[in-house]
Amino acid sequence: MVTWRCVFFFTIRMSGMIYLCDPATHRGIARRVFLPRYRLAPQSPFPAALIDALISYLYLLYPPPGALHSPVPPSKIIIAGDSAGGGLAFALLQLLLHLNRTTGLSSGGEGESSSLTSSRKNYSISWQSSQRPIPLPGGIVGVSSWVDISRCLGEIRLPNGNRGSEEECRDWDYLPTPTDYTGRKYPPSPAWPENPGRRHFYAPDELITHPLVSPIIAESWHGSPPIWVCIGDECLRDSNFFFTHRLLESSVCVRFLKFTAMPHCFPVVIPHLDVSRMCIANMGEFMGSIFTSGSAKAGQTRFNSKGDSERVVPDELGLGGLKLEDVAALMKNAVKLWEEQAQRQKEKETPRL
Repeated sequence: MVTWRCVFFFTIRMSGMIYLCDPATHRGIARRVFLPRYRLAPQSPFPAALIDALISYLYLLYPPPGALHSPVPPSKIIIAGDSAGGGLAFALLQLLLHLNRTTGLSSGGEGESSSLTSSRKNYSISWQSSQRPIPLPGGIVGVSSWVDISRCLGEIRLPNGNRGSEEECRDWDYLPTPTDYTGRKYPPSPAWPENPGRRHFYAPDELITHPLVSPIIAESWHGSPPIWVCIGDECLRDSNFFFTHRLLESSVCVRFLKFTAMPHCFPVVIPHLDVSRMCIANMGEFMGSIFTSGSAKAGQTRFNSKGDSERVVPDELGLGGLKLEDVAALMKNAVKLWEEQAQRQKEKETPRL
């Protein structure tokens, strides 16, 4: 009898995050996993990657004739990703939750949560000439996830008085900040057509605030399986803080790890550090718990460079009282600034008579 344990891993795609890397780049850290080679932006913008992610999930659940694997039980699948791959993992989860919301999926409790999979009635989709249910996976793992495509938490003052991490953390993170792109002009390319134009690699401007593009803006995560999240002191820190806050508001079982003074995707880029090994070990323990018992212990913990830990307070995760409508307004303003910058650039290049 085959005992399935499948980690379904999305590799990094950012600005740097949405057009770089491949399953081959992550073989060293992602062993015995399913690494789909999904379509990249800008040649294939949203929803191409999400469609490929859904097809990959269905491929595991319902392999076609001649496949090299037998059907994998959803409770034995953990969807994972780093950076934009993490954002894609959460977008896929949000899609699965949306498809199943009309079938009466109930939410998990705090602290301990069993995986909501094939034991409940699920939404059905046509797949290989048959109607197939789409159950939820056993769990989700996100490393430095890019959950806000607009990256709006930059040059602002948060309710707690702090600057947004997009600017506050720029000096010790290697990611370019949103302001680094101000005024940047890209040469014409058939891979990124100007008509119809869009300012962002991944999606049209009007879809940046869609929850399947930016999962941070989703209204509900009720019914989610256990989720593991880690983040450093990086540009994407605050968006992951608020995203975790939203998960907890939906009573999701969340294990959140914050590592002081660590950059973007630190377990991947500096794996030799003790804190990186500690992070990977914690992730492995979480996955093992899901595979063996279908549940995992929750908690929100901060680690310093020596590995000492303390609890992360809820006010910190909520960024001092930021609301979902506040984030939505910030995202829309960020998109508006892109459009204004593009218009100024166009006027600057237009010859005067």
